[in-house]
Amino acid sequence: MYTYRDLAVEPIPHLTSAVRDYIMNPDGDHGATAEERAHVDAVAAEVRNAPIVLLGIPMYNYTIPSTLKAWIDYLVSPTAMVAVGAETGPLRPTEEISSEGSR
Repeated sequence: MYTYRDLAVEPIPHLTSAVRDYIMNPDGDHGATAEERAHVDAVAAEVRNAPIVLLGIPMYNYTIPSTLKAWIDYLVSPTAMVAVGAETGPLRPTEEISSEGSR
């Protein structure tokens, strides 16, 4: 079983202050709507529960699309990081596979 997420077809909304506050402190009073909180939790759960994550990423002017940056923003939080002194965290190690078009 796998999850296919096409960020060009269904982009992740860019962060608002309320959503970022929720990501950084889910228990705090942040003002994010229930829909926004559910979306953040779903994206994080997809990655946390995946045995492997494969990304197909186009490069535009030497950078990645802003929709992928938004997806990454949803994953970067204290709850997803490795604690000081710990050997592992909730996210798994990654490897990069890259290709280059012909010139």
